[in-house]
Amino acid sequence: MCVSEIDLWMLCNKPKLNRRKTELLILSAWHLQPSPIECVDVSGEQINPSPSARNTGDILNEYMSLAKSVTSTCKACFFHLTNISKIRDYLSPADTEKLVHTFIKSKLDNANSLLHGLPKFLIDHLQNVQNAAARVITHTRKYDHNKLVLKQLHCLPVSQHIGYKILLLTYKALNSQAPCYITELLGPLVPTRSLRSSSKNLLNVPVKLVRYGHRCFSFVAPSLWNSLPDDIRQSSLLLEFKTHVKTHLFINVLI
Repeated sequence: MCVSEIDLWMLCNKPKLNRRKTELLILSAWHLQPSPIECVDVSGEQINPSPSARNTGDILNEYMSLAKSVTSTCKACFFHLTNISKIRDYLSPADTEKLVHTFIKSKLDNANSLLHGLPKFLIDHLQNVQNAAARVITHTRKYDHNKLVLKQLHCLPVSQHIGYKILLLTYKALNSQAPCYITELLGPLVPTRSLRSSSKNLLNVPVKLVRYGHRCFSFVAPSLWNSLPDDIRQSSLLLEFKTHVKTHLFINVLI
């Protein structure tokens, strides 16, 4: 099996595969029974299936709901935010913002493109963290208007920032600045006949065959990309694209 080949390759190239930290996660749809796999042998170590596993900082469960990952992120963020608020009176707004970026925003931004399409109540949990962090930076009260506080900090709401990250990755993929395995997921829209939209740099949106298709990158990225104004899609520089996209999202959400 492929795990044995990975273990052999690592032995030949000096790295060590920690078998005791290896986890087995069986992914399946919520309405389907998971595959009957009792355990997997990894170089003599028996690995039993686990209900969840951590990968690049995110906690994935068998149904890819990411609910446990969101809960863990919120718990860690509020822990750091409580500590920052205790010394807020001794910090300047600039220093407070640096701490929030280091301990809070970095956790909210970590692999957040995976969160697109999650239920609203999960996104709201993350938004509560961002609202609390913004209030700590600006020294505003709990019941002040959150949108005005975020606008003051020039900070996009969580749901819009997720879309911003996906659009940024899409732009890089279309301009040879992303790995090939991402670029291969995108394709230009080629109409069957000559249309005015042929020169608008649109992407082909694949047909959703299952209810989970709306969360995959190959569907989300073209959908968000095609919704942008023509002048933004035609941006020639990455910095120009980032500025225009963020301004576009601010106009449609915060103003």
